[in-house]
Amino acid sequence: MHNIDLHNLRVLHVIPSLGPGGAERQLSLLAPALVDKGSECAVIFSCEGPNLKRLTDSGVTLCELPARGSYDIRRFFDILSFAQRWKPDIIQTWLTQMDIIGGAVAHALKTPHILSERSSHLAYPPNWKNKVRVLVGRHANGIVANSELGAKYWRLMGATCPIEVIPNALIPHTTDKVPNENLPLGPFIMFAGRLSYEKNLPNLIAGISQAIGAQKNLYALMFGEGPLRDDVEKLIAATPNGDRIQLHGYTHSLGAWMNHASVIVAVSDFEGHPNVVIEGAAAGCPLVLSDIPAHREIFTDTEVKFVNGHDPVDIGKGILAVIDRNIDVDQMAARAKRSVNACQVEAQIDKYLKIYRNTII
Repeated sequence: MHNIDLHNLRVLHVIPSLGPGGAERQLSLLAPALVDKGSECAVIFSCEGPNLKRLTDSGVTLCELPARGSYDIRRFFDILSFAQRWKPDIIQTWLTQMDIIGGAVAHALKTPHILSERSSHLAYPPNWKNKVRVLVGRHANGIVANSELGAKYWRLMGATCPIEVIPNALIPHTTDKVPNENLPLGPFIMFAGRLSYEKNLPNLIAGISQAIGAQKNLYALMFGEGPLRDDVEKLIAATPNGDRIQLHGYTHSLGAWMNHASVIVAVSDFEGHPNVVIEGAAAGCPLVLSDIPAHREIFTDTEVKFVNGHDPVDIGKGILAVIDRNIDVDQMAARAKRSVNACQVEAQIDKYLKIYRNTII
């Protein structure tokens, strides 16, 4: 290995895509921050997406891989070839596909490997991919989880390397405003996230329907893309008052919409450290959340309104408690905002740099 400058590290991130997911968003925040701190940073990815925009012209070296199947053996050699030329001090991998392939490349090059854990044990059924990922993870030099639940998963899987918890990073909240002509005619409920099974979308939509059925001037806006988009469209169409539930795709103006929302709702079955939830808190928007360990790890009952995520009636009542201000919404939102202040990207990147240096020494 080349001589290492511990103050100016070369960090290679490997991720399947720069699509609309939470891991992709986090990498798009962290990589430019690494460059700002004086490190050299490269990102290997195989598919473009909305989180590529933040990396363009940021000083991060970008490498888009040739189009291949997810586990095509040539993908290993594509990454290996770039890493041999670029000579990273650390390889950090993101999401299952690249945890496996990128981890194998790091092992082959004897380059320290950091694996990123973005969820919890509920995200990993016992299929072959997850079993192989565990085998690779046990040989990593370090694991960074964004939640205590994620760290616990790897301890249960027998990982003996250092396991650190670094919550997701925030950037300063935007004060941008969306054009008035794009706003609903009345107050609105907001959801944003990947349209996938763990977001508990049928109960979310049913709960939203309960709330807007009781408030004739209340609307709902949903932002996101994902494999269940068609299903979500059908659920909305079949829902009473579905004409007041608007489904949008991914937006680069999420913070601006949060400035106008009356409440943000997330009733996931499981999470790691959810981006939208902490960004909503940073925006000062009241939160209605499913009562799950991941949300309890971040907030208390005095900071958000917890509901039973599998009871649409309870979800609807929780939303209306905020809309009707039957609880001290302003104090609740202020406390939630204070609880996420420590997640600013500048503080989180220092934690990553400390892990990288400790891994190399």
